[in-house]
Order: sequence, then C-alpha cells, then structure tokens
Amino acid sequence: MDMEENIKAVIFDFDDTPVDPSTFFARHIQQKIEHLFPPNKQKDLIEKALQLRDSNIGFEDIFLKAFEEKGPLVLEKYREDAMDTPYTPRDGMAQLVEMLLEKGTKLYILSNRTNKLAQRLEQAGFTKEDFEIYEAVEKKPNQLAYSEVFEDLKKQGIEKEEVVIYGNHISDYLALPDKWRDRFIATPRTLESFEEFEALSKELSREISIPKEYTKLS
Repeated sequence: MDMEENIKAVIFDFDDTPVDPSTFFARHIQQKIEHLFPPNKQKDLIEKALQLRDSNIGFEDIFLKAFEEKGPLVLEKYREDAMDTPYTPRDGMAQLVEMLLEKGTKLYILSNRTNKLAQRLEQAGFTKEDFEIYEAVEKKPNQLAYSEVFEDLKKQGIEKEEVVIYGNHISDYLALPDKWRDRFIATPRTLESFEEFEALSKELSREISIPKEYTKLS
C-alpha cells in the first residue's frame, strides 16, 4: 500500500519507526557490562539483549532475561546517563514527517511504553507537539492496544480509509483488528524482522505492505 493522497492521519510505532535507537542501545549496554561480565561473554549477552528488545517485551524484562541476576544492576547503570546520548531519526522518517505535516496530516505515536518518549522524540529532531502520543491500552499484540487512538480518530471524523499505520514489528500488525490490517505499512529494521513479516504474510495468506527500501535488508 502506497501513501494515498487522501490520508488524514498516520499512526507510528516509536522505536525503530520514526527513531533509530538500536546502535545507541547496543553501545550503551556494552559500556555498562564491561566490568560485570567476562569479555568472552559480552558479545553474546549484547546480542541477546538486542533480540529481546526487538521482540517488543517490556523494557525492564529485557535486562532481567538477558542478564538474569545482574539484570537490575545493569538496568540501573544503563539509566544513569542513558538520556545524555540522543536518539537519531530513522532514515527517511524526518522527511516523511515533514511532508505529512505540510499536508496537515494528524500524527499519532502508539507505543507499549511512553516513559521518556517525548524527550527522545525531541532529541531525534522532531517536535513532540506535532504528535498525539498514546501508550497502548494493552501491550501489543493485544488487539485492544490501538483502541484509544481509534476512538480519537472516530471523534475527529477520520475514516479507516484515510489512515496509514507504520510499524517495524509483527506485533504492531497483529495488534490491529482484522479490518484495519490493510492500512498497515511494515518498516522492518533487521533481516530477521523482514523474514518474520514474510512468514506471517504466508501464514495468513494475506499481503503485508513493505516498501522497497525495507526489502533489501542484510
């Protein structure tokens, strides 16, 4: 599905959609665990943390599952100065948002977690007032996740056919009621995520829209 001319609202996921936190996340964790774990284990632990982050679980759970009994300590150290390093916009997203704003499109962000989200958005060069920010009523992929956003769209008189929804993870898609799924555009960040969308598309016998720039991941 391409961006039609009649679009009045766009719903974004946050991490790995308008912003790109992945490089920062890995680098920052590496700094925090270098004196807590043997050097030969650190690479695998960082990779495990990245995989858990990409699975869309709760932020605290990433650390508990990746670092087990040392998880709370790693999380504490991570948070000490994490906000000192800004996120960056994902490639092409700053231009997309600018274009949408010029057209008067209403912009939403729906995320499983919104703590520090507005600050991170501003760090990446966006203006938080340009977005309506919602925390999922129930965490994605629960199909109640989008309910408050859909209610606001209804109040604004915006129809489903006038909405586009961006997400980088299959949980963003699965959280949508069936009638909304044709409004979804996938923005996978990794080859694994791209393959998950492809597998889900085959499983459901339903095309999931993935722009060309996201189909050549490596």
